[in-house]
Amino acid sequence: MKSKIVKWIFLLETIILWILVNIPVIYVLRHCFETAANGTYHGIADGPKIYGVQAFVDTLFLYLAFFFPIAALWFVFLIFTIAVTVLTVRKWKKKEIIKPAYEFDPAKEKPIIRASICNGEQVAGFKNIETGEFHEIALIRNPKELEDFKTLYGLDHVDKEY
Repeated sequence: MKSKIVKWIFLLETIILWILVNIPVIYVLRHCFETAANGTYHGIADGPKIYGVQAFVDTLFLYLAFFFPIAALWFVFLIFTIAVTVLTVRKWKKKEIIKPAYEFDPAKEKPIIRASICNGEQVAGFKNIETGEFHEIALIRNPKELEDFKTLYGLDHVDKEY
């Protein structure tokens, strides 16, 4: 339960950080687009008015030149936000330990893969040594599923039975 709460807190922090990182960017870009559309004066106000890409770039450089310390802090904040996002993704990707749905007794049961000679279908499970009763656990469609079965139950080797 605590693990899920920590995951959601990390996710919420990441969302808030990305919002805070994007607010100044949105503000500057909005102003740059406005000057591109409406025009701006380069340098002294009595010069010719510039429009389009030239006005956009001029306004962007104006922000970078006059607000350089703030832009540098913003860049550090961006790097921090990326790091927190990476940690959040790793936390969400971590697999929780899966407990086996069936607990077998190695003294009474033997791990077996039942393979069909007709279609090659393979089913992993445990066969009771005394009664011969087979308890199906998983359908094995590829080598990875076999390895997952062995890992889940802590097995080194599984015999095949046709």
